Amino acid sequence: MKALLLVVDANACSQAFGNHEQFLPVRNALFLGRPRRWALAHGGKLTEELCAVAEAQRALITLDRAGRLVPVSRDEADREAQHLVDTGLCRSDDYHVLAVARLTMS
Repeated sequence: MKALLLVVDANACSQAFGNHEQFLPVRNALFLGRPRRWALAHGGKLTEELCAVAEAQRALITLDRAGRLVPVSRDEADREAQHLVDTGLCRSDDYHVLAVARLTMS
């Protein structure tokens, strides 16, 4: 079975990977769920933003060791984000987050 992927924006990562009750289902799915059932997608600018937050950086390391990260290359993520801007497919201030989501969906 293919893993279900989550994409967490840097604006929410402190809550998602911290001790905030509303994100408990997210943490349980990623860290306590069945192996390979859930994973976190990241790449490009999103990875940089996540690594700037201590809780997210620790989560990335833990998830990587558990085989629960799905990376997108910086070049791919940047190209897709620019495509979203150029084509006007959506309006957002987080094209880099949407790019990772689009590149990892199937």
